[in-house]
Amino acid sequence: EGTGQWLSLEAELVMRDGEVVGTKNPTGHSLLVDCRFELPFGRCDPPTGWRSCLTDDVIQRSDVSPS
Repeated sequence: EGTGQWLSLEAELVMRDGEVVGTKNPTGHSLLVDCRFELPFGRCDPPTGWRSCLTDDVIQRSDVSPS
């Protein structure tokens, strides 16, 4: 899909006043990150919204009796 980006994994957090401000000491390992975001489609298109889709799904599942 995309080309992604290789990120180096580091072993230690750099803290300042109790907050993480960075990392140090690379481990030699890397992680390939490639992500995308898509708009919903189908019956979950706005203005229906996700809430009604999830509610409908829960209702349908509760109506099904186990075999």
